[in-house]
Amino acid sequence: MSIEEAISADTFSEVSSDVPAGDTLSSDSDGPEFSDDELSGSDDEPQTKEEIKAEIKKLRKLTIKYNGKDYEEELPFEIEDTPEAVDYMKKQLQLARLSQSKSQNYSQLEGEVRSFIEELRTNPRKALANPNIGIDLKQLAADVLQEEMENSAKSPEQLEKERLELRLRELEGERAQEKEEVRKREYERTLNQEYERYDIAMSQALEGSDLPKSPYIVKKMADYMMLGIKNGLKVEPKDVLPIVREEMHSDLKEMFAVMPAEVIEKMMGNETYDKVRKYRLTKARGGKGSSKSSAATNKSVKDVGSSSKSTSKQIENSQSFKDFFGV
Repeated sequence: MSIEEAISADTFSEVSSDVPAGDTLSSDSDGPEFSDDELSGSDDEPQTKEEIKAEIKKLRKLTIKYNGKDYEEELPFEIEDTPEAVDYMKKQLQLARLSQSKSQNYSQLEGEVRSFIEELRTNPRKALANPNIGIDLKQLAADVLQEEMENSAKSPEQLEKERLELRLRELEGERAQEKEEVRKREYERTLNQEYERYDIAMSQALEGSDLPKSPYIVKKMADYMMLGIKNGLKVEPKDVLPIVREEMHSDLKEMFAVMPAEVIEKMMGNETYDKVRKYRLTKARGGKGSSKSSAATNKSVKDVGSSSKSTSKQIENSQSFKDFFGV
Protein backbone atom coordinates (compact mmCIF):
# COMPACT_ATOMS: atom_id res chain seq x y z
CA MET A 1 0.00 0.00 0.00
CA SER A 2 1.26 3.43 -0.95
CA ILE A 3 1.48 6.44 1.38
CA GLU A 4 -1.41 8.24 -0.42
CA GLU A 5 -3.68 5.18 -0.10
CA ALA A 6 -2.89 4.83 3.60
CA ILE A 7 -3.72 8.51 4.27
CA SER A 8 -7.04 8.24 2.36
CA ALA A 9 -8.04 5.11 4.26
CA ASP A 10 -7.27 6.71 7.66
CA THR A 11 -9.17 9.88 6.73
CA PHE A 12 -12.26 7.88 5.67
CA SER A 13 -12.22 5.85 8.91
CA GLU A 14 -12.03 9.04 11.00
CA VAL A 15 -14.95 10.64 9.15
CA SER A 16 -17.00 7.45 9.42
CA SER A 17 -16.35 7.19 13.18
CA ASP A 18 -17.71 10.75 13.69
CA VAL A 19 -21.09 9.87 12.15
CA PRO A 20 -23.53 8.52 14.80
CA ALA A 21 -24.82 4.99 14.41
CA GLY A 22 -28.01 4.68 12.37
CA ASP A 23 -27.38 7.98 10.54
CA THR A 24 -26.35 8.35 6.95
CA LEU A 25 -24.67 11.12 5.07
CA SER A 26 -28.05 12.10 3.55
CA SER A 27 -29.29 15.46 4.84
CA ASP A 28 -33.07 14.74 4.68
CA SER A 29 -34.78 11.82 6.35
CA ASP A 30 -38.45 12.35 5.55
CA GLY A 31 -38.09 13.70 2.00
CA PRO A 32 -40.03 16.67 0.56
CA GLU A 33 -43.39 16.40 -1.04
CA PHE A 34 -41.88 17.40 -4.36
CA SER A 35 -38.51 16.64 -5.86
CA ASP A 36 -35.65 19.15 -5.76
CA ASP A 37 -35.81 19.51 -9.54
CA GLU A 38 -39.49 20.37 -9.36
CA LEU A 39 -39.06 22.89 -6.50
CA SER A 40 -36.10 24.54 -8.16
CA GLY A 41 -37.95 24.62 -11.46
CA SER A 42 -34.99 23.11 -13.33
CA ASP A 43 -35.91 21.12 -16.44
CA ASP A 44 -34.03 19.55 -19.26
CA GLU A 45 -32.82 22.03 -21.80
CA PRO A 46 -35.63 22.48 -24.37
CA GLN A 47 -35.08 21.55 -27.97
CA THR A 48 -34.48 24.29 -30.46
CA LYS A 49 -36.93 25.02 -33.28
CA GLU A 50 -34.49 23.63 -35.81
CA GLU A 51 -34.23 20.33 -33.90
CA ILE A 52 -38.02 20.06 -33.61
CA LYS A 53 -38.49 20.73 -37.34
CA ALA A 54 -35.82 18.17 -38.17
CA GLU A 55 -37.67 15.50 -36.15
CA ILE A 56 -41.04 16.11 -37.87
CA LYS A 57 -41.69 13.54 -40.56
CA LYS A 58 -42.51 14.69 -44.10
CA LEU A 59 -45.22 13.19 -46.31
CA ARG A 60 -45.57 13.02 -50.12
CA LYS A 61 -48.61 10.72 -50.25
CA LEU A 62 -51.99 10.69 -48.51
CA THR A 63 -54.85 8.20 -48.43
CA ILE A 64 -58.27 9.86 -48.53
CA LYS A 65 -61.81 8.48 -48.44
CA TYR A 66 -64.34 9.64 -51.02
CA ASN A 67 -67.75 8.10 -51.79
CA GLY A 68 -66.94 5.16 -49.56
CA LYS A 69 -63.66 4.33 -51.36
CA ASP A 70 -60.01 4.88 -50.45
CA TYR A 71 -57.74 6.77 -52.85
CA GLU A 72 -54.00 7.29 -52.58
CA GLU A 73 -53.09 10.79 -53.71
CA GLU A 74 -49.63 12.00 -54.74
CA LEU A 75 -48.86 15.42 -53.29
CA PRO A 76 -47.11 18.07 -55.40
CA PHE A 77 -45.01 19.03 -52.37
CA GLU A 78 -44.05 17.67 -48.98
CA ILE A 79 -46.15 18.40 -45.89
CA GLU A 80 -45.42 17.92 -42.22
CA ASP A 81 -46.74 14.75 -40.63
CA THR A 82 -48.85 16.57 -38.06
CA PRO A 83 -52.60 16.10 -37.43
CA GLU A 84 -53.39 19.69 -38.42
CA ALA A 85 -51.49 19.58 -41.71
CA VAL A 86 -52.78 16.11 -42.65
CA ASP A 87 -56.43 16.95 -41.87
CA TYR A 88 -56.26 20.20 -43.83
CA MET A 89 -54.69 18.56 -46.88
CA LYS A 90 -57.17 15.65 -46.80
CA LYS A 91 -60.09 18.09 -46.79
CA GLN A 92 -58.62 19.99 -49.73
CA LEU A 93 -58.11 16.79 -51.72
CA GLN A 94 -61.66 15.64 -50.96
CA LEU A 95 -63.05 19.01 -52.06
CA ALA A 96 -61.01 18.79 -55.27
CA ARG A 97 -62.45 15.34 -56.05
CA LEU A 98 -65.96 16.59 -55.25
CA SER A 99 -65.54 19.58 -57.57
CA GLN A 100 -64.17 17.38 -60.34
CA SER A 101 -67.07 14.91 -59.97
CA LYS A 102 -69.67 17.69 -60.01
CA SER A 103 -68.10 19.21 -63.10
CA GLN A 104 -68.16 15.87 -64.93
CA ASN A 105 -71.80 15.27 -63.96
CA TYR A 106 -72.79 18.75 -65.14
CA SER A 107 -71.03 18.29 -68.48
CA GLN A 108 -72.73 14.94 -68.99
CA LEU A 109 -76.17 16.37 -68.11
CA GLU A 110 -75.66 19.36 -70.39
CA GLY A 111 -74.77 17.07 -73.28
CA GLU A 112 -77.88 14.94 -72.73
CA VAL A 113 -80.16 18.02 -72.62
CA ARG A 114 -78.67 19.42 -75.83
CA SER A 115 -79.09 16.07 -77.55
CA PHE A 116 -82.73 15.83 -76.44
CA ILE A 117 -83.56 19.36 -77.64
CA GLU A 118 -81.96 18.68 -81.02
CA GLU A 119 -83.93 15.43 -81.38
CA LEU A 120 -87.13 17.20 -80.29
CA ARG A 121 -86.57 19.78 -83.03
CA THR A 122 -85.77 17.29 -85.82
CA ASN A 123 -87.94 14.31 -84.82
CA PRO A 124 -90.45 15.30 -82.08
CA ARG A 125 -92.44 12.08 -82.31
CA LYS A 126 -89.40 9.93 -81.61
CA ALA A 127 -88.21 12.23 -78.81
CA LEU A 128 -91.60 12.28 -77.06
CA ALA A 129 -92.05 8.53 -77.50
CA ASN A 130 -89.14 7.92 -75.12
CA PRO A 131 -90.59 5.93 -72.17
CA ASN A 132 -88.44 7.92 -69.73
CA ILE A 133 -90.46 11.07 -70.58
CA GLY A 134 -93.80 9.40 -69.82
CA ILE A 135 -95.96 11.09 -72.45
CA ASP A 136 -98.86 9.31 -74.18
CA LEU A 137 -98.61 10.53 -77.77
CA LYS A 138 -102.16 9.45 -78.69
CA GLN A 139 -103.67 11.22 -75.71
CA LEU A 140 -101.58 14.29 -76.49
CA ALA A 141 -102.82 14.34 -80.07
CA ALA A 142 -106.44 13.93 -78.89
CA ASP A 143 -106.07 16.82 -76.44
CA VAL A 144 -104.61 19.07 -79.13
CA LEU A 145 -107.47 18.27 -81.54
CA GLN A 146 -110.06 18.81 -78.81
CA GLU A 147 -108.57 22.22 -77.95
CA GLU A 148 -108.50 23.25 -81.62
CA MET A 149 -112.14 22.25 -82.07
CA GLU A 150 -113.22 24.24 -78.99
CA ASN A 151 -111.23 27.32 -80.06
CA SER A 152 -112.72 27.21 -83.55
CA ALA A 153 -116.20 27.56 -82.01
CA LYS A 154 -115.22 30.68 -80.01
CA SER A 155 -115.19 34.25 -81.20
CA PRO A 156 -111.94 36.24 -81.50
CA GLU A 157 -113.03 38.44 -78.57
CA GLN A 158 -113.59 35.40 -76.32
CA LEU A 159 -110.24 33.93 -77.28
CA GLU A 160 -108.49 37.23 -76.50
CA LYS A 161 -110.30 37.43 -73.15
CA GLU A 162 -109.20 33.90 -72.20
CA ARG A 163 -105.67 34.68 -73.26
CA LEU A 164 -105.59 37.80 -71.08
CA GLU A 165 -107.10 35.93 -68.11
CA LEU A 166 -104.47 33.23 -68.45
CA ARG A 167 -101.72 35.83 -68.58
CA LEU A 168 -103.18 37.59 -65.53
CA ARG A 169 -103.17 34.35 -63.54
CA GLU A 170 -99.55 33.78 -64.55
CA LEU A 171 -98.57 37.27 -63.42
CA GLU A 172 -100.39 36.83 -60.10
CA GLY A 173 -98.57 33.55 -59.54
CA GLU A 174 -95.22 35.16 -60.31
CA ARG A 175 -95.97 38.10 -57.98
CA ALA A 176 -97.01 35.74 -55.16
CA GLN A 177 -93.81 33.74 -55.64
CA GLU A 178 -91.71 36.93 -55.53
CA LYS A 179 -93.43 38.04 -52.31
CA GLU A 180 -92.80 34.64 -50.72
CA GLU A 181 -89.13 34.76 -51.67
CA VAL A 182 -88.79 38.28 -50.23
CA ARG A 183 -90.52 37.16 -47.03
CA LYS A 184 -88.18 34.18 -46.69
CA ARG A 185 -85.08 36.32 -47.27
CA GLU A 186 -86.27 38.87 -44.70
CA TYR A 187 -87.02 36.11 -42.20
CA GLU A 188 -83.57 34.57 -42.68
CA ARG A 189 -81.91 38.00 -42.35
CA THR A 190 -83.80 38.73 -39.12
CA LEU A 191 -83.05 35.26 -37.81
CA ASN A 192 -79.31 35.63 -38.49
CA GLN A 193 -79.32 39.04 -36.80
CA GLU A 194 -80.97 37.57 -33.71
CA TYR A 195 -78.53 34.66 -33.65
CA GLU A 196 -75.62 37.11 -33.80
CA ARG A 197 -77.16 39.36 -31.14
CA TYR A 198 -77.75 36.51 -28.73
CA ASP A 199 -74.29 35.10 -29.39
CA ILE A 200 -72.70 38.46 -28.52
CA ALA A 201 -74.93 38.83 -25.46
CA MET A 202 -74.02 35.32 -24.25
CA SER A 203 -70.31 35.95 -24.78
CA GLN A 204 -70.46 39.22 -22.84
CA ALA A 205 -72.43 37.63 -20.01
CA LEU A 206 -69.97 34.73 -19.72
CA GLU A 207 -66.91 37.00 -19.93
CA GLY A 208 -68.08 38.78 -16.79
CA SER A 209 -68.70 35.54 -14.90
CA ASP A 210 -66.75 32.57 -13.59
CA LEU A 211 -68.36 30.16 -16.06
CA PRO A 212 -66.63 29.01 -19.27
CA LYS A 213 -68.11 29.45 -22.73
CA SER A 214 -68.53 25.73 -23.26
CA PRO A 215 -71.23 23.97 -25.30
CA TYR A 216 -72.75 22.64 -22.06
CA ILE A 217 -73.13 26.13 -20.53
CA VAL A 218 -74.34 27.73 -23.77
CA LYS A 219 -76.97 25.01 -24.27
CA LYS A 220 -78.20 25.43 -20.69
CA MET A 221 -78.55 29.17 -21.20
CA ALA A 222 -80.32 28.70 -24.55
CA ASP A 223 -82.76 26.17 -23.06
CA TYR A 224 -83.77 28.49 -20.22
CA MET A 225 -84.05 31.47 -22.57
CA MET A 226 -86.23 29.49 -24.98
CA LEU A 227 -88.45 28.37 -22.11
CA GLY A 228 -88.88 31.94 -20.93
CA ILE A 229 -89.62 33.26 -24.42
CA LYS A 230 -92.25 30.56 -25.00
CA ASN A 231 -93.98 31.73 -21.82
CA GLY A 232 -94.02 35.36 -22.92
CA LEU A 233 -91.04 36.60 -20.90
CA LYS A 234 -88.43 39.02 -22.21
CA VAL A 235 -85.27 37.05 -21.42
CA GLU A 236 -81.63 38.04 -21.87
CA PRO A 237 -78.55 35.81 -21.31
CA LYS A 238 -77.54 37.74 -18.18
CA ASP A 239 -80.95 36.92 -16.66
CA VAL A 240 -80.55 33.14 -16.83
CA LEU A 241 -76.83 33.04 -16.00
CA PRO A 242 -77.30 32.81 -12.19
CA ILE A 243 -79.74 29.95 -12.65
CA VAL A 244 -77.34 28.07 -14.93
CA ARG A 245 -74.45 28.58 -12.48
CA GLU A 246 -76.47 27.31 -9.52
CA GLU A 247 -77.74 24.28 -11.44
CA MET A 248 -74.28 23.39 -12.76
CA HIS A 249 -72.65 23.65 -9.32
CA SER A 250 -75.41 21.57 -7.77
CA ASP A 251 -75.18 18.89 -10.47
CA LEU A 252 -71.38 18.65 -10.19
CA LYS A 253 -71.42 18.44 -6.39
CA GLU A 254 -74.05 15.70 -6.39
CA MET A 255 -72.26 13.78 -9.13
CA PHE A 256 -68.76 13.91 -7.60
CA ALA A 257 -70.08 13.15 -4.11
CA VAL A 258 -71.15 9.63 -5.12
CA MET A 259 -68.35 8.85 -7.59
CA PRO A 260 -65.27 6.75 -6.70
CA ALA A 261 -61.95 8.58 -6.84
CA GLU A 262 -60.69 6.62 -9.85
CA VAL A 263 -63.82 7.48 -11.84
CA ILE A 264 -63.44 11.17 -10.96
CA GLU A 265 -59.81 11.09 -12.09
CA LYS A 266 -60.73 9.42 -15.35
CA MET A 267 -63.55 11.86 -16.00
CA MET A 268 -61.54 14.98 -15.19
CA GLY A 269 -58.63 13.94 -17.42
CA ASN A 270 -54.89 14.45 -17.18
CA GLU A 271 -54.98 18.10 -18.21
CA THR A 272 -57.17 19.09 -15.26
CA TYR A 273 -55.03 17.15 -12.82
CA ASP A 274 -51.92 18.79 -14.30
CA LYS A 275 -53.45 22.18 -13.55
CA VAL A 276 -54.05 21.17 -9.93
CA ARG A 277 -50.54 19.77 -9.65
CA LYS A 278 -48.96 22.95 -11.06
CA TYR A 279 -51.04 25.04 -8.67
CA ARG A 280 -49.84 22.99 -5.68
CA LEU A 281 -46.28 23.08 -6.95
CA THR A 282 -46.45 26.88 -7.18
CA LYS A 283 -47.65 27.06 -3.59
CA ALA A 284 -44.85 24.73 -2.45
CA ARG A 285 -42.22 26.95 -4.10
CA GLY A 286 -43.27 29.87 -1.98
CA GLY A 287 -46.63 31.00 -3.29
CA LYS A 288 -45.31 33.18 -6.14
CA GLY A 289 -48.12 33.89 -8.50
CA SER A 290 -50.72 32.29 -6.22
CA SER A 291 -51.54 35.61 -4.56
CA LYS A 292 -52.15 37.20 -7.97
CA SER A 293 -54.40 34.36 -9.08
CA SER A 294 -56.25 34.49 -5.75
CA ALA A 295 -56.73 38.23 -6.09
CA ALA A 296 -57.97 37.79 -9.65
CA THR A 297 -60.32 35.04 -8.49
CA ASN A 298 -61.64 37.16 -5.64
CA LYS A 299 -62.19 40.07 -8.03
CA SER A 300 -63.97 37.78 -10.46
CA VAL A 301 -66.18 36.39 -7.72
CA LYS A 302 -66.90 39.90 -6.48
CA ASP A 303 -67.82 41.07 -9.97
CA VAL A 304 -70.02 38.05 -10.48
CA GLY A 305 -71.73 38.70 -7.20
CA SER A 306 -72.43 42.31 -8.06
CA SER A 307 -73.74 41.39 -11.49
CA SER A 308 -75.92 38.71 -9.94
CA LYS A 309 -77.39 41.28 -7.54
CA SER A 310 -78.18 43.69 -10.36
CA THR A 311 -79.71 40.84 -12.36
CA SER A 312 -81.83 39.84 -9.37
CA LYS A 313 -83.17 43.40 -9.07
CA GLN A 314 -84.12 43.38 -12.73
CA ILE A 315 -85.86 40.04 -12.38
CA GLU A 316 -87.78 41.07 -9.27
CA ASN A 317 -89.20 44.07 -11.13
CA SER A 318 -90.89 41.78 -13.65
CA GLN A 319 -91.00 38.16 -12.47
CA SER A 320 -88.61 35.93 -10.56
CA PHE A 321 -86.88 33.56 -12.97
CA LYS A 322 -86.02 31.16 -10.13
CA ASP A 323 -89.69 30.93 -9.15
CA PHE A 324 -90.72 30.62 -12.77
CA PHE A 325 -88.17 27.95 -13.74
CA GLY A 326 -88.44 26.12 -10.42
CA VAL A 327 -84.68 25.93 -9.91
